[in-house]
Order: sequence, then structure tokens, then C-alpha cells
Amino acid sequence: MSFAPLRERNFRLLWTSGCVMYFAVWMQTVGVSWLMASLTPSPLLVALVPAASSLAACLFALAGGIMADRFALRRYVLSVQCCMLASAALLWTVSLSPQVHPAALLGLTFLFGCLSALLAPAWHSGHCRAAAPEHLSDAITLATIPYNLARAAAPATAGMVIAGYGSSAVFGCAVAGFGAVIAMIRFLDPLGHIAPASPAARAAGTDDIVGLARASRGCRPQLLRVGLFVASGAGLIALLPALVRERLGGDAPAYGFLVAASGVGAATGAALLGALSRRYGRETVVGCAILVCAATTLVIARAHGREALLVLVWMTGAAWVMVVNAGIGAMQADIPDAARARALGVFLVVFQGSGAFGSVLWGSVAERFGTTAALTASGAAFAVILLARARLRP
Repeated sequence: MSFAPLRERNFRLLWTSGCVMYFAVWMQTVGVSWLMASLTPSPLLVALVPAASSLAACLFALAGGIMADRFALRRYVLSVQCCMLASAALLWTVSLSPQVHPAALLGLTFLFGCLSALLAPAWHSGHCRAAAPEHLSDAITLATIPYNLARAAAPATAGMVIAGYGSSAVFGCAVAGFGAVIAMIRFLDPLGHIAPASPAARAAGTDDIVGLARASRGCRPQLLRVGLFVASGAGLIALLPALVRERLGGDAPAYGFLVAASGVGAATGAALLGALSRRYGRETVVGCAILVCAATTLVIARAHGREALLVLVWMTGAAWVMVVNAGIGAMQADIPDAARARALGVFLVVFQGSGAFGSVLWGSVAERFGTTAALTASGAAFAVILLARARLRP
């Protein structure tokens, strides 16, 4: 990997602001999930937090992809970021009240998820457009680093802040982060190296990209496989706050470190995916990753030790990202350049919609039968996907 794209001023600004933005997003995510776990003993309400965010992304990701191709990058990103700042400030204000209602928390989570979905395609395609064409592959790789860094560092930081100062302090830090992002984005040079979307991309609409997804030989089975996989595994992330509360005595730093372990695992999996795929083949790697997810989820269902949970969650995060990233890569290979942002929008619709469904499903199972039963069923669902994957191959 080359760091040549970072020599471009606009790319460097987007990359640096991404580090700050994702750190703020992950701190807020951990704060919301832990606050909900503190407000109610219901596993279903705890699981509805990621479900609300995923549902919002499912509803607005495709619209975000279309608008990313049609509007000027700097103006569009600034507008959405300002709305995200307002949403985060409202959440911070609500958290300062003596009594926070779970419905208000879910509503604000859904609102922020809508804005994140509108931003995501523009943000990712903006990195590609800000880099020179000969450095495109390096730009794509570099653009994933801020998210993985934040996912690894921010949750643990948020857990310690919650333990020391409460959830509202985390939300205040997130507000400051979004404000800093807006300040950096304002310095983007509209006349600099940010290539505009092609005329075909600006003219095309929702029907065009859905038609591409239907017509492409590789898209449909990839979308189906990723959707089933995400729905099966959504229970672990959705129920992690309840798991910590039940087995680790409601330790906020422990929750933060578990989420961070998942992020470190994801970064590890992303780093190893290319080399493993070249050596063993993508389908073999995907099959092994699904098997790891099934095994670790079944063990997590009955594990109680903090150290054991950290290792198991790390392994699950690594395997999870291998399956998802392999699906993204296979799908993107079948999509023309002019429709890339909208292709990402379609993928996010499936990914987030499956996540929302899985969160509600496993939260409902946990509500009725307990967290252990829900995670056991989630692990069994992974095993079913592994047995049926021959029918889901492109």
C-alpha cells in the first residue's frame, strides 16, 4: 500500500476529518447502548438501539448514494455534517435531563442513523474522487483506516469516560468531535483535485442501480449471502450491553473494551483478507470465517470470564469483517464505475436492513428465553448458512 494519496490536500483533509468523525461516532454509539442498558433491564429495548440505527441506514442509504453522485461534494458533506452536529447536540441535551425515556433515545438514534446513511456513500466516494486516478486502489485502502482505528480505540475510551463522568460526558465529546469535522471540511478546496461524478452517474436513478444489481450475475447471491450472514450475527452486537450487565456486573469499561476488541478484530480481518484470499481462495476464506463466527458465538453464549470474552469477541470481529468485505469486493467487481456510489447504497440497504431485522429477532428471543438462548440460536444460524452456502455461491 502506498501513502501517495495523502500528498493530496483534499484527500488529507477528508482522511484526517474521518479519524475525528468516526471516533465521535463510536463514542456516541457506545454511550447510547450503555445508557439504554442502564435505563431498562429489557434485552429487547437494548437490542432496539442498533436496530434503530440499522433501519435508518436501510431506508436512506440508497438515497444517499444517489445524492452523492448528483451534488457537489463539499457542500453536500457540510450540510449533512451540520445536521449530524445538531442531532448529537440534541442527544447530549436529552442525556442531561434527570429522566431519559427509552423512546427518546431510540428516536434520536434513528435520526442520527438517517443522517449517517445520507453521508456514507458521499464520504467513501469522496476519498476516491479526491485521489489521482493512478492512486485509486491506495485511496480505497487508506479510506478504511480511520474507521478501523476509531472502532478499536473509541469504545474503550468511551467506557472509561462513562465510568468516570457518565454517559452525558461521552455525548458532549461527540458534539465537540462533529464540530471539529465541520471546521476541517470547510477547508476543502472546491477547485482542488476532487473529480466530479460522471454525467452517467448524475443522470442515473434508483431504478438503474437496482436493475444493475438484478442483472449482474455476482450481485444477487452476494447480497443474499451477506444479508443472511448479518441477520444471523446481529444478535451479538445488539445483546452485548445486556451480556455485560448480566455476567460482568454492569462494568461500563468492560463493555467499551469488548466493543474495542471487536474493532481490533475487524481491523485484523481486513488486513489479512487479501493475503488469505490470494493463497487459499476467497470462497475457502469465507467458509472458514463463517465457521469461526458459528463456533465463537456458541462459546460466547456460555462464557463468563472477561478475558475469554475479549478473545472470543476479537475472533468474531475478524471473521465477521472477512465475510462482509469479501462480499463488498465481489459485488463491486460487477458494477460499472458510473454506478459505484449507488452500488454501495444498495449494499448498505441490504446490510443495514438485515442488521435491523437480526437485532429485533435476537432481542425478542432474549426477552422471552434469555440472552444465552438467543446467542445459541444465533450461532446455530451461522452453522445453517455454512451448510447452505453451496447454493448461495455466485
